[in-house]
Amino acid sequence: MEDKELVKVKTICTKEEYIKFNKFHQRKKKLIVILNIIGILIIFLAGIGLLFAKKYVIGIIYLLLAILLLFMYLEAPKIFVSRLLKSNKKAKNLEYTYTFYNDKIEIKTETRSSTIPYAKLVKVYETGTNFYLYINKMEAFLISKKEMKSDEIYKLEKLFEKNLKKDFV
Repeated sequence: MEDKELVKVKTICTKEEYIKFNKFHQRKKKLIVILNIIGILIIFLAGIGLLFAKKYVIGIIYLLLAILLLFMYLEAPKIFVSRLLKSNKKAKNLEYTYTFYNDKIEIKTETRSSTIPYAKLVKVYETGTNFYLYINKMEAFLISKKEMKSDEIYKLEKLFEKNLKKDFV
């Protein structure tokens, strides 16, 4: 007996979706975020201190370094996605069809298909706009809520709660 299809969702992974995911992925590690901000702040304050100590050249270098690091931290997801899409042109605007059943998810693109049991998912995160289904610490499937009806979102939430329990955040 074949499982009954519970929810079917189509998601087009645009550059913006990839950037949104990379920002989420980068910032979900709160300790790393805090350490990055503290490090940049320390360099910035050291630069200010050096300026007050009349060590202008090294003070300006510290300030510029702090600004550069902040820029890199904020822009890293965009840079990463741009490089990814440049090297893998098929990934841009790739349409995924996710079909959810009681015990598994079928994932299809125009060139591939796979089935993943819920037990193989490491974690699923829900944001206001997306579901991120992690298959390991670094890779996830992106599901946009943009085209979903509220009852489909509710069904997915209940399905993830039932199958993943504490691994649905």
